[in-house]
Amino acid sequence: ILCISLLLSYQLVGTKGTECVSAAITVILRNNTLSKMLKDAVSFTGDVDTVSAIAISCASQSIEIEQDLPKSLFDGLENNTYGRDYLIFLDEKLKNKFALVDHYD
Repeated sequence: ILCISLLLSYQLVGTKGTECVSAAITVILRNNTLSKMLKDAVSFTGDVDTVSAIAISCASQSIEIEQDLPKSLFDGLENNTYGRDYLIFLDEKLKNKFALVDHYD
């Protein structure tokens, strides 16, 4: 909580994992749509690509977050060896491995 509070006023994100994760959590807590999260994440200075990747990937799995990124962002991804198709493959693999369990049955 202290790290998050500090990041609300401190905009420079270093390359340490704890700084990136704290910034990503801050971004998630401050926004309710993926597009707002992306804009907020890149408004930090420093390692904003990592912050964006962490925040967007986590929030994209939440039903509480509006999934409003434009289709052109996905369509415009490169599709080389580790491009769009590879990311889709990894996404499915992770979803299968870490499938959410309904604890309310």
